[in-house]
Amino acid sequence: MRKVGLVFLALIWMLSSGLGWTKSLLRPAKAADFDEIGYRVTGETLFDGRKFFYETNTENNVVNKGISSLKVRAYPEQAVTALDGGQTIYVIVQDQRLAPVLGAQVSLVIRMPSGEEDWIILPTLTDENGVTQFAFSYTTRTIGIVEIKVTAVHEKLQGTTSTCFWLWW
Repeated sequence: MRKVGLVFLALIWMLSSGLGWTKSLLRPAKAADFDEIGYRVTGETLFDGRKFFYETNTENNVVNKGISSLKVRAYPEQAVTALDGGQTIYVIVQDQRLAPVLGAQVSLVIRMPSGEEDWIILPTLTDENGVTQFAFSYTTRTIGIVEIKVTAVHEKLQGTTSTCFWLWW
């Protein structure tokens, strides 16, 4: 403990006596600084009158505003249902930035616990919120999980997901 106290005191003495530290002054960037390293720049005046320089080479700064991938999510309205009833499946389609995708075509493959499958193309495309839904009815005698495979297509892109619900009583 005494060594820690001595080290602490020595540190305080060094800081209080001054080590000859000097503050470095930062200067505003100038266009010439960027020209030296190969960037072509222009200036824009900020609110306080200083110049702000930025790269204007658009080849390196292209922002792709198009859709490059689809993120698909699907949810059943009811997690557990009767053997004889109906269900609604909600589907959400988003792009790579999680923005809603308008006009995506969605299809479902519904597989009942008995093994029976139905292939369905939803009659409505996704809306401005990237959402569409499909309601259907069913009758079965088999308790188990209904598996639903969802595929969304927009332009040349495709995204898939799956969801399920339980048939119980």
